[in-house]
Amino acid sequence: MTLIYETKRLLLMTPDKAHLDPLMDYHLRNKDFLEIWEPKRPDDFYTRRYQREWIRAEQRELKKLTGVSFLLAKHDSPERLIGAIRLSNVLYGNFCSAFMGYRLDKDEVNKGYMTEAVKKVISIAFEDLYLHRLEASVIPSNAASQKVLLNSGFRLIGTSDSYLQINGQWREHQLYEIIKPQKG
Repeated sequence: MTLIYETKRLLLMTPDKAHLDPLMDYHLRNKDFLEIWEPKRPDDFYTRRYQREWIRAEQRELKKLTGVSFLLAKHDSPERLIGAIRLSNVLYGNFCSAFMGYRLDKDEVNKGYMTEAVKKVISIAFEDLYLHRLEASVIPSNAASQKVLLNSGFRLIGTSDSYLQINGQWREHQLYEIIKPQKG
C-alpha cells in the first residue's frame, strides 16, 4: 500500500516496489552530490537488490509506525524522484517524537521544494501520526538545510559534537526541533 500526499508542486509517496527503478536512478544521479552530507554507504547500496530490500524494510516500518519515508516527485513528472524525507525513531507513549532527515536532487536545490515538502511532513506528523515533537540535525556548514528548517518553523536548540558519522567521519551537528502547537 502506497500513501500519497500532495502539495502545490509535489507528490510525497511512501515507497513501494514500483519505485525501484526511479529510486535507483535518483541515487545514481546524486551519488557524488550527496556523499558529503550522508553516512558512508555499503558497497552494495547502488544495486537493485539493496534498494528492493530497503523498500521492503520501509514498508515494515510503516506498518509498525516506527519509521515513515516519503519519496518526492513533481506533479508534472511523478516517475522521476527528486528527493526523500524520513521520519525515523518514531516513539509514542510519553515521548511522541521522531527524527526527520531529508535529501534533495542536485538539480532541484534552491527552488523551495524541500521547504514545501518538510512543511507537509510536519503536518502529517502532527495531524495524522499524532506526534508532539520533531527533531532534525544539520552539519553547521549546510546553510541550505538550516534555511529549510528555519523556514519550516524549526528552532535551533543547540550543537552536539561528534553527533553523527557522515561519510566515514564523526561530525558536529546543529540540533533543531519543532513542537506541535497546543490548542486552547
